[in-house]
Amino acid sequence: VLTKKKEHMLFLSFEDRYSVYETVLFPDALKRFRTILEPERVYLVTGRVEKELGAIAVTVEQLRYVGSLTETGNSITDEISI
Repeated sequence: VLTKKKEHMLFLSFEDRYSVYETVLFPDALKRFRTILEPERVYLVTGRVEKELGAIAVTVEQLRYVGSLTETGNSITDEISI
């Protein structure tokens, strides 16, 4: 998706055992974290929870790779920082 300034941004879903979380990576965050984004990986996501037009999403401020699902034995840490 492109912003009004023609910069790339990304809408991305993360899930844990409780729910699916919609996130937004604006251009600066996308540039910082693009290289670590891969499917089937476990991340610690930090950001702001925002509600707009009835939809709730986390605007990503920090994203840290924790491990792959196989490394964690399909057990995802329930640590969340908002």
